[in-house]
Amino acid sequence: MRVEVADASDCPPRPRHAEGDDTNGRGLELVDGLADRWGWQPEGVGKSIWCEVDPVMPVAAVPSLSPGRVRC
Repeated sequence: MRVEVADASDCPPRPRHAEGDDTNGRGLELVDGLADRWGWQPEGVGKSIWCEVDPVMPVAAVPSLSPGRVRC
């Protein structure tokens, strides 16, 4: 899955670290922790920031192992 957002600022995104009750500075930290990859590119007078999350196999689709059977 790919998510993209754009803004009118031509400044590159700058990862920050929020402290305690800070109301800013968590966006890219969350994206970096949850996404498989992310980046940005200049777009017109602003920029576009994107992230991608790879699909995962649902737990129900994972084959179960019978007791006593070990798979390496």
